[in-house]
Amino acid sequence: MTHNKDNEITTKQQKFVNGVASGDSATTAYVDVYDCKRESAASASSRLMSMPNIRDELTRLKDAAEKDTLMDIDQKRAMLAEIVLTPAWNLDPKSPLAQSVKIKRRTLPDGTVEENITVRMPNKLRAMELDTKLSGELNQSGMRNDGDTWQIVKDRLDEARERTPAGFAKSTIDQIEGIYEEWDECRHDPFDGKKKTFLRLLGKVIEFGKGCRFMDDKLSYIDLDAEVVAATEKREKRKK
Repeated sequence: MTHNKDNEITTKQQKFVNGVASGDSATTAYVDVYDCKRESAASASSRLMSMPNIRDELTRLKDAAEKDTLMDIDQKRAMLAEIVLTPAWNLDPKSPLAQSVKIKRRTLPDGTVEENITVRMPNKLRAMELDTKLSGELNQSGMRNDGDTWQIVKDRLDEARERTPAGFAKSTIDQIEGIYEEWDECRHDPFDGKKKTFLRLLGKVIEFGKGCRFMDDKLSYIDLDAEVVAATEKREKRKK
């Protein structure tokens, strides 16, 4: 087999490619490696970047970097499971699960600054749907491999609600509050000119929800969930 010298890359060329692959501009990388002025480096680096061996090596490094940073299926499913199982009220603004963070500050009359931090996490139902697809239980069209619909995802969500009703109630109020803020900031009105009425109704739901015990962060959600389940069972027995 004939060795193609055109595909060889020198030590300096390798350093140049490494610099470009790490995020430097071609001109900067050329200056660092060849120790020349930027005026001459611009055209020289352009010539290097047009060489097949340089382009091939740059592509190889980028592909390797992407392979190292891409999550495998197990990592993706672990993160989706964390989204589903992590209580929304327990989410730190610096958490990788935080989809968005909104901070509102106001200065009180005594000069102290009050902060209201709202952390929004990804949709739990969507996370369960994606995890079900990755597990092979659903195909990409949302159908189960056994021919059924994605009812399996809804069943999982219903089961979670049954086990943690207080937790889901807190999550629901937080989501409604997020919807309120989004539409309050949006200048458009798709509600037939009744956006103020829509926001007022959401405000009443939020006010009602925040008055419930499940919004008290000082209470144990394990105890609250057990309490809600027990109270529901008692009411159902009385109906019988």
